[in-house]
Amino acid sequence: MRVVKVLMQHIGEFKRDAIITLLLVAMCMVFVVSGRMAPIYLGANLIVAGDLNAGDLTSLLMYCINILMSLVMLSMTIVMITMSSASAPRRRSVHRTV
Repeated sequence: MRVVKVLMQHIGEFKRDAIITLLLVAMCMVFVVSGRMAPIYLGANLIVAGDLNAGDLTSLLMYCINILMSLVMLSMTIVMITMSSASAPRRRSVHRTV
């Protein structure tokens, strides 16, 4: 009975953490997609108006892609640090038992 109660408590915490993570990921994806679509939309309007060349828009998009790739690398670094900090105590406990 006690084990079931503890497991139910952990499942409830997991569901709450999963929902928070899902909301954060959704907000990040909105930011990334809008960051990719805004220069395309504005650049297309400027090209139609004759104020911008297609090559200039292409170079602007390449700069945006480079910035977004740097942000992706930064976020993956943060994810890897978080995962390793969570698994470090488990690694220490394995060495103690052996």
